[in-house]
Amino acid sequence: MHRTGLLIAFSWLLLASCEDPVKIDPRTNRPVGTPAPTPNLPGGLTPTTPTTPTTPTTPVTKTPDQITYSFATLTGGQSGNADGTLAEARFNKPGPLAIDAQDRLYVVDRGNNAIRVITPDGTVVTAKDAQGKKITVGSDATLAVGPDGLYLTESNSVALISLQGVKSTVSGVATAGGGGYQDGKGDKARFNGPSGLAFSGSDLLVADTKNYLLRQVTTDGTATTFAGVFNSGGTVAEGPRTTAKFHSPYGLAVDGQKNVYVTEYYGSTVRKISAGGTVTTLAGGGLQGYRDGTGTGASFNLPTALFANQDGYLFVADRANAAIRLVTPDGKVTTLYKGQPSADGVAGVVVDSKGVVYFTEPGKHTIHKLMP
Repeated sequence: MHRTGLLIAFSWLLLASCEDPVKIDPRTNRPVGTPAPTPNLPGGLTPTTPTTPTTPTTPVTKTPDQITYSFATLTGGQSGNADGTLAEARFNKPGPLAIDAQDRLYVVDRGNNAIRVITPDGTVVTAKDAQGKKITVGSDATLAVGPDGLYLTESNSVALISLQGVKSTVSGVATAGGGGYQDGKGDKARFNGPSGLAFSGSDLLVADTKNYLLRQVTTDGTATTFAGVFNSGGTVAEGPRTTAKFHSPYGLAVDGQKNVYVTEYYGSTVRKISAGGTVTTLAGGGLQGYRDGTGTGASFNLPTALFANQDGYLFVADRANAAIRLVTPDGKVTTLYKGQPSADGVAGVVVDSKGVVYFTEPGKHTIHKLMP
C-alpha cells in the first residue's frame, strides 16, 4: 500500500464449513466470534482494538491535577490541504479528534471534508479508500475508533469506515435536513443531530443532541435509548438514567470503571452516569461563563468534546472559552490552556499513552499539544 493511500484495508479471510452452518455478523461479513484480520495502514502500521483510554504506560506518580503542562503547536497554522511532515501539513478548520491504542491521531478536517491521520512518527496522511480516493465526511462528523474501523456521526446517522476502507451507514438514515427519533435496527432508527461517540464495551454510545438523549447502538446496528427523556426541552433532572433529563448532550467519554461522562453544550455542564445508572451533575452550574471551581461553582461556555482516563479525570474542550479544562473525579475544575475566546474556540481533545493532551483550534487551523 502507498503511504498516502488506503487508510484502512485488509484481505478477506474466507471461512467455510461443510458440516455446520456459519453464522455471519452482518456488519463485518465475518463469522461471529472470528477476530478481524490484520489490516494495512499507511506506513505498514496496524490498527488496534479501541479500549477505554489508558493511563501512561510508564509509572506515573502524579495525577493530572498535580502536573504542570507545557504548551506547543503540533502541526498546522495556515489554512490548506496538504499531507506530509508536521511542518508541511495543512488543515482547514480541524475539529473532533480520536486516538487509538498506538497513539495515532484521527482528525476530522472539517473544511476539507476529510479524515486526516497523524502517526506517532509525525506523518500526516489523508484517509482514502481502496481506489485511492479521499473518503469524504461531513463537516459535522465526530469520530470514535472501533474494533472494525472508524465510527462517525454525520447527517443524522451513525456510519462506519470499515477495515476495507468502505463507508456505510450503520444506524439511522443520512439526511441533510431535520432528523427524528425512533429506536430500531439499521435504517429503521432515527437520530436528530447526533454528535459525540464513545464505546462502552462492545456497544457504541451516541449523544443524540437535538433529541436530548443518549442512544446505544449494538453490533448489529440496533439503536435503543440509553438515557434521557425525549424532547425534554433543555430541562435538567438527575436520578436514574431512564428518567434523567439532559440539555443538549454533546461530548461523551467512558472511564475504566464504566462511568459515562457527558458534556451539555447549551447547558454548559459536565454530567456523570455511574456504572449503576445514576445521573448526577459533576461540574458546572448550568450558566455559560468561565470560572474554575468545584462542582456547580465552576462554569463552562459551550463545552463540546471530552476525554476520560482510566481513573475518571476528564479533559474538556470548552469551546467558546477557547480553553482546555481539567475535571477531577470529585468535580474540581481547573484550566490547562486558555486562548482568545472566539466562535470556533477549541474543538476535539484526546490524551495519548504518555499523558500528552492534544486539541484542535479550528479558527487557527492548528492542532496543539500540552506536554506533562
